[in-house]
Amino acid sequence: MTDSDHADMVKQLQQLRRGHGLLAVDVMSRVGPELAAACGLDRNEQPGTRRQLLVDRIAAMVAALPADLRLAVQAAFALPGADQSRFLRERMEWLGRKLDRDPRTAIRRVESGLALLAERMPADSGKDLAKADDYAPGGWYVDSFRATLMMHVDPVQLLETRRVVCAKEDLDRIVVSWSIPADDPRSLAQIRVDMLYGGELHKDEKVSTPTFWSGHLQLPHGLRPGEQHEFQVRVTSLPQNEFRPYYVLTPFRRCDQFVLRAKFARYDHMGQVWVVDGVPFQLLDENQPIGEILEPDTVGEVVHEYRNLRMGLSYGLRWQLDQPADPASASA
Repeated sequence: MTDSDHADMVKQLQQLRRGHGLLAVDVMSRVGPELAAACGLDRNEQPGTRRQLLVDRIAAMVAALPADLRLAVQAAFALPGADQSRFLRERMEWLGRKLDRDPRTAIRRVESGLALLAERMPADSGKDLAKADDYAPGGWYVDSFRATLMMHVDPVQLLETRRVVCAKEDLDRIVVSWSIPADDPRSLAQIRVDMLYGGELHKDEKVSTPTFWSGHLQLPHGLRPGEQHEFQVRVTSLPQNEFRPYYVLTPFRRCDQFVLRAKFARYDHMGQVWVVDGVPFQLLDENQPIGEILEPDTVGEVVHEYRNLRMGLSYGLRWQLDQPADPASASA
């Protein structure tokens, strides 16, 4: 989205807060073409159906905003969870009291929320977003990615739980992949991915290799724009003595939250663990701290959270043990 496109989307969202917000009788007359496309509204649908789709999809996207901005935008649009008074002025007065701020500050909070919402609005959903790229097709993004790296078992295992948000009509599959950088190209190590819940995995045998698993997840049903879906997998990778000393996520699409927990064996002799927070993947093989140092707790665990990840950069943990160990890598 260009700066101009973003400014236009903000203006169209601002029109929705007038009067009774999304509950206003004339709200559909204020929906611009870009906003209608982003919400997947079909002009051939009955007016009542289009109105309900608009409310449902805007409400779903607002629900994904940070908590303080979420309440402000809900109040502006007269959505459930906030005051639904008939006039915007009354809702802003309510928001000011709720935030313990004056109405002018409340309005500024709304403006910030609308700006972020406009930035997150999906592209024209009338187009086929899946044509963007075979490895990173559009149509969805990652709202939450939680990973547990189990370095205390052999071979190393990874438990991943992802919550995705649909950004196109009738999304029924998403592309997924995992990789394990191997020091020895002759290694017989085989990455294995097991579905625990949330869909059915299909491996692309033409693209996958022993250390790169690529395919797609078939969803239980088609998703609508703004709808969320969660799934969980278990990845079994290399033996401990072949595993490089890092695990990272390198997102190929928008990823709002990544929480990584790692559990190590022999934690009282493990040396250092440091945070990898948005660096080029090539830096991971540098055997020196490039981020915050973390101290494992009494059971050998560390945890770190990342927000609003940038595509193409790597996020995770790197460590230096007394004895050599190794990494896994995921993509979203």
